[in-house]
Amino acid sequence: MATEVHIAGVGMIPFTKSGRSKSCSVIGERAAREARADAGTECSLIRQEYIGYIYGHSASDRVTVHGLGQAGSPIVNVNNDGSTGSSALGLARQAVASGALDCALVLRFEQVDGVTAALQHN
Repeated sequence: MATEVHIAGVGMIPFTKSGRSKSCSVIGERAAREARADAGTECSLIRQEYIGYIYGHSASDRVTVHGLGQAGSPIVNVNNDGSTGSSALGLARQAVASGALDCALVLRFEQVDGVTAALQHN
């Protein structure tokens, strides 16, 4: 069982006032692309996405992942109010540490709160 897990890349877009940002799927895709570029990781290495959002459209996760070329990979939706991002990161870390996954994308976006994304792999 793998116990050491690393965040390989991070992407973050600027926070904006409510109503001034693009759609959740657009800002989510942008942050995820930045995280992949920072990590130097190809999307084929990502086996699962952990996506957290509260106020987005119910299909924001699928649209974001499809825009990344990840269509078909499993998505774990996380909604835990103020702890959504850290909960998504914790679940992905647990999956990687257990050996269930080698690489996961963690994405937290919100039109109200902004966007952060991180890639994990062991």
